[in-house]
This record gives sequence, structure tokens and C-alpha cells, in this order.
Amino acid sequence: MKKISKEELQSLSRTLMFELSDKELEDIQDSFEVISKQMEIVQNIETRDIEPSSFPFLNPNNAVEKLRKDVFNSFSDENKPKFKNDEIIVNDSKKVYDENN
Repeated sequence: MKKISKEELQSLSRTLMFELSDKELEDIQDSFEVISKQMEIVQNIETRDIEPSSFPFLNPNNAVEKLRKDVFNSFSDENKPKFKNDEIIVNDSKKVYDENN
């Protein structure tokens, strides 16, 4: 895989309208090198005899199983998850920010 030069990274950063220090460029270049090596490892995995699967939950008849909706019934009011638009709110970032400032 092609190695990304500092000049290319600097050019990309300028395109996005920010400047990077030499240290930041080296750190990013090192990170890209690690990612490239990891991608090379993944690309070399033998998958010729592996059947593709986009949804791995099959029942014994090879029919796709639907995942159930989560049911919450063993939480106290204090520990009960909070929802917004059918999604669980993991933390209240404003609250965390307020507590730290």
C-alpha cells in the first residue's frame, strides 16, 4: 500500500483549512502506517471458501430471524434508561459538562 507523505498530509490539511505542526504530521503519518499494515493483514485473510453473510442470525430453517425489541422491567426509576426517539441516551453530555465546569 502506498505510503502517505508529509507533503500530502499537509496539502490535505490546507484543503480543509487548518495547519498541522511537524509533530502532528508525524503522528498522523505513523497512524496511517499502522492502519495500512492492519488493512494489509485483513486483505491477506483467506476467504475463498467462506460464504458471505450480511445478517448472521439464521434459524434452523435458514430463515432470517428478527431481533426482539428490548424490554426493560427490572430497573428502578433511578436506573431506568432514558429514551429519545426510540434510542437509549447513554449519558447527558450537558450534565457531564456542567459537573466538570
